[in-house]
Amino acid sequence: MEETLNTNENGNYDNRVLAAVVRQCKDVPDKPILEFLLQRAKDGKRWCCWYDGFENSIGQAMPENTPEKIRIQKMAKLIKRGLVSGCGCGCRGDYEITQKGIDWLSLQ
Repeated sequence: MEETLNTNENGNYDNRVLAAVVRQCKDVPDKPILEFLLQRAKDGKRWCCWYDGFENSIGQAMPENTPEKIRIQKMAKLIKRGLVSGCGCGCRGDYEITQKGIDWLSLQ
């Protein structure tokens, strides 16, 4: 899979895996999500949601064709692993990177 790391015309992050068919959470890489959350934290913009169309949408760090159900499941798995804090029930999420997530990124 090929990854891109840039911003789009709105200044939002555009980390998307190209030419991927997303059918399972394992098809969505962890690193771009955690990088997105870390950059948001550094910019003073703390929490993120899973909805499309918002500057704080975690969907910007996932493959372009990732279904909403997979987005929510992926974030729930990252929460369970302790890399992200927030809610994985399907509400707005309020996702933030944890110290464990920052440490994980530093090992990559």
